[in-house]
Amino acid sequence: MNPQVTIKRSPMVLIRTLVAIEFLFFIGYWLATGPDSYKYEIYTKLFFSGLFSYETFKLFFLSGAQLLITIYAFARWYYESYTVRTGSMTHQ
Repeated sequence: MNPQVTIKRSPMVLIRTLVAIEFLFFIGYWLATGPDSYKYEIYTKLFFSGLFSYETFKLFFLSGAQLLITIYAFARWYYESYTVRTGSMTHQ
């Protein structure tokens, strides 16, 4: 019989990951929206630009990005574990 113990990381790791990803995306968005930004002109050339206003699209896009970031960070935290067995330790 080979007993094993599975260890999960603290939820603080999840919060740290969310903060780090949010910070990186904020910096990227800030750089993309700097002076001489042509976001609106690019948006008007998209095939669905007639369906939504630019502000509505921006709201849905940023909300969707936030949702995907949250799902990614949670899944990364949830599925990470350490398994300790006699004589070995594995990281999954």
